[in-house]
Amino acid sequence: MLKYITKLLLGLIFISSAILKLYSIDDFEIYIFAINLFPLDFSILLARLIIGFELFLGILLCLNFYKFITNLTIIITSAFTVFLAIRVIAGDVENCQCFGSNIFLSPAQSIIKNAFLIAALVWVRNSNYFKLKYKKILSISLLVLSLVMINILSPPDFLYYNKFSKFTDIYNPEYFEEFKENSVLKQRETDKTLICFLSTKCSLCSLTAKKISALINNHNISKNNVLYVFIESDDILSFLAETKSNDINYIQLPVEDVLQIGNGGVPVVILYENKVVDSFVYRGIVEKKIVKFFKE
Repeated sequence: MLKYITKLLLGLIFISSAILKLYSIDDFEIYIFAINLFPLDFSILLARLIIGFELFLGILLCLNFYKFITNLTIIITSAFTVFLAIRVIAGDVENCQCFGSNIFLSPAQSIIKNAFLIAALVWVRNSNYFKLKYKKILSISLLVLSLVMINILSPPDFLYYNKFSKFTDIYNPEYFEEFKENSVLKQRETDKTLICFLSTKCSLCSLTAKKISALINNHNISKNNVLYVFIESDDILSFLAETKSNDINYIQLPVEDVLQIGNGGVPVVILYENKVVDSFVYRGIVEKKIVKFFKE
C-alpha cells in the first residue's frame, strides 16, 4: 500500500510538472530553441510533445497499470538528468523549466530533484500492479488524448497563427515613414536591420526579446543588425539583462509614437532595408524569413 501511495504521489508530480510547463509554454519553447539543436517550429512542437508525454506518464503512474511505465519513467528521467548535468558543466545556472517559469529550479537543483524521483521509482518498480481487462486500449487512448489535448489547449503558432496573420495590420506604414526620419534609422538606410518595438511592461515583449536573442545567437547574426525601440521607461537595462539582450542597440520613444507605429500595440518586429521587407507579431515570427533576410 505504501508503495502505491508513493507511486501515486510520483504520478501527481509528473502531472503537476506538465501543467506548470503548459501554463508557461512560451518560455519552455524558447528554452528548447535556445539550446540550438532544433529549428524554432520544431522546438514549438517538441515542447508540446514533451508536456503531453509527461502528462501521460503521470496519469499511468497513478493508474498503476504497468511495470513497463515505471521503468520507462526511470529511463526518461535519467536521460534528462544527463542533459542537465551537461548544462551544469557548461555553467548554466538559469531556470531549467522543469516546473515551468513560475517555479525556479537551476539544472543543479533539478538534478537533485531527479535523483529523489529516480530513487523512489526504483523502490516502487517491483510493487503490485492493477489488472484491468481493457487497460491496453485505455493506455493507448490516454496517450493519444494527452498529446492531442495539449495541442488543442495551446495550438502551435506555426499551425494556428500564420493562417490568420495576413488579415492583421501589424504596423502603420504612414507612421513608420515618419519614424524613418529618426537619426538612428537614417544611419541604417543601407543596412539590414531587425527592429523590435517593445515595452518593458509587456510580457509578450519580454518573450519576443528572448526569442529574437536566441534566434540571432543560433544563426550568428550580428547584434549590430538589431535595434530595439522602447516605449520610454526606466527599466530598460533590467529588461535587456532578463532577456539576454545586453549588447543590442536600443532607443526610446514616447509611448504615443511607438503605439502609432504598432497600430496600437506591441511587440512588433520589422525587417528593414531602406524599406519594410517583412513584419511580425510575437506569435507570427518566422525563423526562416529572418535568417533568409540576413543571409541573402
